[in-house]
Amino acid sequence: MSDNMKVGPKSPQRGAVELTKTTKTSAVHTPKVETPRAPTTTTTEGPVSALFSDSRKESTAKKPGTLKPHEALMTSHSKPRYASFADAFSSVVGKNAIDDLKQWATAGTKPIVLIAGDQCTGKGTAADGVVSDLGGKSTGTGSVLRALSKENGLTIEQMSAMLSGKSVDVDDGKGGTKKVALSDYPHLGSADDVDVKLDFRAAKAIATSSLTKADGASIDVSVFESRLAGHLGQFLEGLGRQNIVSVYLYAAPRVQAERYLDREVWKPAEAAASTSAQKQAIVDGRAQAARILAGLDDSVPLGVALQKLVDGLQGSAVTGLDVLAQKVTGIAGRDDNDKTRLLSLYGVNYQDRSAFDVVVDTNGKTPDQVKQAILDAVSQKTASPS
Repeated sequence: MSDNMKVGPKSPQRGAVELTKTTKTSAVHTPKVETPRAPTTTTTEGPVSALFSDSRKESTAKKPGTLKPHEALMTSHSKPRYASFADAFSSVVGKNAIDDLKQWATAGTKPIVLIAGDQCTGKGTAADGVVSDLGGKSTGTGSVLRALSKENGLTIEQMSAMLSGKSVDVDDGKGGTKKVALSDYPHLGSADDVDVKLDFRAAKAIATSSLTKADGASIDVSVFESRLAGHLGQFLEGLGRQNIVSVYLYAAPRVQAERYLDREVWKPAEAAASTSAQKQAIVDGRAQAARILAGLDDSVPLGVALQKLVDGLQGSAVTGLDVLAQKVTGIAGRDDNDKTRLLSLYGVNYQDRSAFDVVVDTNGKTPDQVKQAILDAVSQKTASPS
């Protein structure tokens, strides 16, 4: 099939907001770790559904150290649920895509941790902590997008803008610039096609525990961050990949807002502060932000929490707060946008916690506590039988 063939229904325009809310699952212990819920099965099967035959059930059941709830989850619904990945990869990447993935998956045995979650839930910090124990490198879909962008002579910012339907300025080779859009790169296909190609590359990186970066260097991967972490993990397990541990991190929206403010406003401002007045403004701003957030409960949406901060910090001299005010809508809608897009492409909800081996509530948890919850799951799933 042609490289620019579209898959399934057209994804919603990036920027559209999915209004459906996800029900929160109860915790089990501290750090709060949840076992997967019983899945909801479907009856739709794609033309490649034969790939998910009883052979998966046998290999999964006999795999040493497999978490029992997750084992039952995979064998009960993997056949219909993940045919959408196989159909998309076969249509966009090529007819041999699944055979290639299966070959890579069956050869891969090194433990790999897949991390997903909403923004500002501690994914990057957890990834850094886990690789410090497991070795290897932490990477994710951002690195995959950066590599694809460079292959096409683009920056990641330019590629992201084009995927959002915008035109960008590029070097025209004559000392000037010219406007280009995604349609000027016909080999890439549609924005949906690019998403599928990126997800295929992510699946390959997970299957092989390696990734070729934008600079051409190959890295040994032990942690991979992706919105689709849980679902891709189960898909690859169905193709024979062992020793995958998928993790979903979450936090209350007010905690997400606090972390975003710390990362994007307070820390950069502290690094740039050179006068006592600037430093005091940051101290005062942090104190005011803490008072605002303390007055919010965990049910307040992220967008509302961020807007409360913007309103409550009006008049502050801290650099960066004006930029935050301009970004609130985009920040608040980012998670829902991705949820809507992935539901349209593959019919899966990246926030579906039943797709993960372990779910960790990062509210009030130290990085070491979160890391230990993940490492415990790695030990349990990859342990040899006693």
